[in-house]
Amino acid sequence: MGAAVALAVGLTAPAAAAPARAQAPVQEAAPAACGSFGVFSLYYNHCGTTRVVIWVDQINVGGYRDFEMCVGPGETLIGPRPQYIDAWYNGKLC
Repeated sequence: MGAAVALAVGLTAPAAAAPARAQAPVQEAAPAACGSFGVFSLYYNHCGTTRVVIWVDQINVGGYRDFEMCVGPGETLIGPRPQYIDAWYNGKLC
């Protein structure tokens, strides 16, 4: 009976702690790429630290003309698509 008691005690002993699960690192949203982007609206993301002039291409209908625009660092809303088609840096500072 002593062996049976020892066996029973061994079965009721606390189980070893389950191994800790590795948690995936929290990932922040990736910043927008430099330049123009957007689906429903056109944005321009200037990645530099200065203010620059960009050229904005828009529909040339009803008096709308392409134009230059000064933007600072970060994202700038240009306007709704499809009126605003694209935008790019034209090599000038403002």
